[in-house]
Amino acid sequence: MFGFLASPCRTCAPDDTHSTYRSFFCGLSGALRDDYTPAARFLVNRDSTFLSLLTASINPAAPSVSNRTCCNPISIPRPLFSNDLHARFAAAVTVCGLSAKLDDDRSDETGLRKNTARLLGRAVRPMTDRAISFLNSIRFPTAEVIEMMDEQSAIEDAQPDLLSAASPTSQAYGTIFGHAALLADAPDQKNKLQSLGQNLGRLIYWQDAHQDRSEDAKRGRFNPLEKADPEEFQHHFTSALTNFHQVVNLTGSFQETVHQVLSSTLAKHQTLVPAGAFSQLENPPAKKPRKRKKRKDQWWHNCCNCSDCCLPCPSPKKGGCCDSAFDCGPGDTGCIDCDCCSCSCT
Repeated sequence: MFGFLASPCRTCAPDDTHSTYRSFFCGLSGALRDDYTPAARFLVNRDSTFLSLLTASINPAAPSVSNRTCCNPISIPRPLFSNDLHARFAAAVTVCGLSAKLDDDRSDETGLRKNTARLLGRAVRPMTDRAISFLNSIRFPTAEVIEMMDEQSAIEDAQPDLLSAASPTSQAYGTIFGHAALLADAPDQKNKLQSLGQNLGRLIYWQDAHQDRSEDAKRGRFNPLEKADPEEFQHHFTSALTNFHQVVNLTGSFQETVHQVLSSTLAKHQTLVPAGAFSQLENPPAKKPRKRKKRKDQWWHNCCNCSDCCLPCPSPKKGGCCDSAFDCGPGDTGCIDCDCCSCSCT
C-alpha cells in the first residue's frame, strides 16, 4: 500500500532522523490535500515521500517549514515540509501514478475490477488534469513519460525477458528523478538521480511481478518471472538494489535520513536476494540514537523479524508491524500511517 521503499526504523534510527522523515511524509500528505482534494492525502506513500526528501536534500536552499496537522485535524500542529516544489512535484507524480495504475487495470482486468477501474479513472480525472497541468508548468516531459508507460502492454505482449519487461517503468522513473535534480537547482546530480530512478523503477516492477505471480498464473496474465530462472531474478534484483543504494554518495542536507531509508529498504527486501548479498555495501556512520525512556514491557512486545523496521510489535487485538498503522500510540487514532504519528513499538 505504501510502496517499495521503507521508512526509517523508529527504534533504531536517531530521533531527529525519524522526525525529519515524518515531516516529509506528512508534508506530502498536506501537499496532496492543498493541491487536489482532502481525500487525495490518503494517496501519500513512501516512494513519493522519498522523491520529495531527495529533491529537498540536494537543493542548496533549505526547504520552508509550516506548522500544521497531518492526518488528524485536531492533533498538535507539527513542522512539515509541504509548500515547496519538492512536495508539490511529488504530489503531482503521485496523482499521475494513480491514474496510470487505473488505466493499466482497465486494460488488464475483467468484470467488476475493470468497471471499478473505469469509474475510478473518471472520478480522479479532474485531479489528474491538474497534476498534468502543474507538471507541464515546471517543464516536466509529461507527454514523453505517458508515452513510455503506454508501451508497457505492447512490450508484455511480446513475452520479454526481465530487463525488457521492466524497461518502460525504469525509463519513466529515471525521467522523474532526473527532473528532480533540475527542480533542486542541482543539474550536476541529474545523471546520478536518473540512474537511481531507473533502478528503482526496475525494483518496483519486479517486486510487483513477484507478489502477483500466483494471481497472474491463475488468470492467465503475463508475468516476467514465469520464464525467468530464479537465480536470474535474484541476480538482477540484487544488482538493481545495490546500484540504488549508491545514492548515499550524494551530498545533501538530509543525508542521514536518506541513509536510514535505504538501510531499512535493504532489510525489508533481504528475503529476495542471496544471503550476504549486501555485506560489501559500506554505510556512512550513523548518529548515535538518543536514549529513550524505558517502558514497562508487555507480553505482546516480544520481537521477531519485521519488513520495514528492526522490531515488530504484534498488538493484542491486531497482529502487525509497528509500521502498519495498527499500533499507533494514544491520540493517534485515524493516522494514515505510523510514519506520521507515534508508534508504540519501542
